[in-house]
Amino acid sequence: MSQEPIRYGVIGLGRAGWDIHVAGLRNRPDAKIVAVADPVADRRNEAASAFGCKTYSKIGQLLTNPDVEVAVIATPSALHGPDSKRAFKAGKHVVVEKPASSSRASS
Repeated sequence: MSQEPIRYGVIGLGRAGWDIHVAGLRNRPDAKIVAVADPVADRRNEAASAFGCKTYSKIGQLLTNPDVEVAVIATPSALHGPDSKRAFKAGKHVVVEKPASSSRASS
């Protein structure tokens, strides 16, 4: 019995996004990168070429994509908390590195 791969959206294609998250997902038969979001056009274009995925310049655009099951938050650390909240509110499963927030009040 074959299972469909889990569909990921990677948010942030900097060092952590590419070198950690994308590297960990790219050759897995149980994972598929279906969307990415990054403000840098060259990074989006590279992802589109590598994965044939949808690309967005803003996180909100990616979070409305119904094909994304899991949002990988690889934005700058200060945005992890707010970006994770947005993804949860959009109904996505979330993968986020530490720190998830900078204080108890923001978590």
